[in-house]
Amino acid sequence: VDLDEPLEQNYVKKSAVELREQNAENPEARVFGPPPGKYNTNLTDIISAGQWENEKELIDDYLNNMSYAYMRNQKVKRSVKTFSENIRKINLMSQIRDSSEYHIMDLDHYYEFTGGLARTYEELSGKKANIYIADTSSKKIKVDTIEKSIKEGAITRTLNPRWIKGLLVHKYHGGQKIAEKIENILGLAATTHSVDNWIWDKSYEQYFENEEIREALIENNRFAMMDIIKNMLQADQRGYWDASEEKIDNLKKLFLELENWVEMTY
Repeated sequence: VDLDEPLEQNYVKKSAVELREQNAENPEARVFGPPPGKYNTNLTDIISAGQWENEKELIDDYLNNMSYAYMRNQKVKRSVKTFSENIRKINLMSQIRDSSEYHIMDLDHYYEFTGGLARTYEELSGKKANIYIADTSSKKIKVDTIEKSIKEGAITRTLNPRWIKGLLVHKYHGGQKIAEKIENILGLAATTHSVDNWIWDKSYEQYFENEEIREALIENNRFAMMDIIKNMLQADQRGYWDASEEKIDNLKKLFLELENWVEMTY
């Protein structure tokens, strides 16, 4: 920012000058994050609780928690306008995966940070974000759009009978992991708008129409199955899944059966 260069050659300086003219706070700031002492947002808690009314709540939480500018001399200041204007100028977003153990839907932090940024950009710019996922877990680096990455994760893991049955070998914990994946898909749908309808249809097919898997999951962890149902019902209610009335009725019926079991048992 302090270099004696023409604005056309120094984009950082050009941006800082423009922000200064808009009376933005700390216009030279380029590194943003949560406030000192905190490393995340509340997005995962909001998605998990399921009490949010609309996506604006997700955007507001992301901005409120990620708009702290980290500058020289360990100076940290909340700079919402500067952060927002920098987001508005984004052309491309990227997320690196460095481990084969975790795919895009295996961790809630992917939708929390990449998704939170994408949804905020969409709100501020009026355009859908271009998001690319770089898989660096092997020598051959692969870069895909987030849509393709979500599709790959769904086919190879969440919708893969061998993967599902492998998890269900682990009593209680296996069902819990599956439920977490479905919740993460809901989080990705809400923040990136990149989860296709067929993923929800196939999830229903695998976990509810497939009697062997359905009964094994219930036996493994009834509470996890209830969480899966709640998140799939949410996906339909929030417009991320165009489910038939029959599917919704079946989900509600099974949920009531499981709820009755819980009440009688506990």
